[in-house]
Amino acid sequence: MPPRRDAAAVGSECPGPLAFALAKPLLCRDAAASKVIYARVKGFPHWPAQVLSKQAAKQHLGNVTHKSKSDVPVIFFGTSEIAWVGAKDVSSWEEGMRNSYHNKGRKNKKFIVALEQVRDFLSVSGERAAPDGWWCAPPARNAAPVHDEPPSADEDDEEAAVAMQHDDDEA
Repeated sequence: MPPRRDAAAVGSECPGPLAFALAKPLLCRDAAASKVIYARVKGFPHWPAQVLSKQAAKQHLGNVTHKSKSDVPVIFFGTSEIAWVGAKDVSSWEEGMRNSYHNKGRKNKKFIVALEQVRDFLSVSGERAAPDGWWCAPPARNAAPVHDEPPSADEDDEEAAVAMQHDDDEA
């Protein structure tokens, strides 16, 4: 495992205060709890995203085919595009920060907007805000980890109904 980079070291390449905010331990913890990750699509750098719940994936990606049962449904910050990505193309937020993914797309304005949206979505000091039209509200501070697994290609309707009820109970 690569050595941990502290927030001060991370801030040297991405716009200063933004990188510092994105590397805070509380933000990284809440990112894990709310499934905010870095996801990669061919032709683009690792991009800030959030794993969709089973219910949201079924609603937004219902009949969209994907290559493998291990593919993960995500929505990308900065663009609000939704896609299936391979499990190998998903990294935790903390791992992405250690690997400097936040610096890979820094010349792309939408990428910087995506980072700013993550900062606002998981704000450790101010009010949290979801991007316009986002699929869910920002998580509560100190949110418990979400245990919703990505849907499989052969999931039946009964399992989906149980998952939707579970998601509604947690909200």
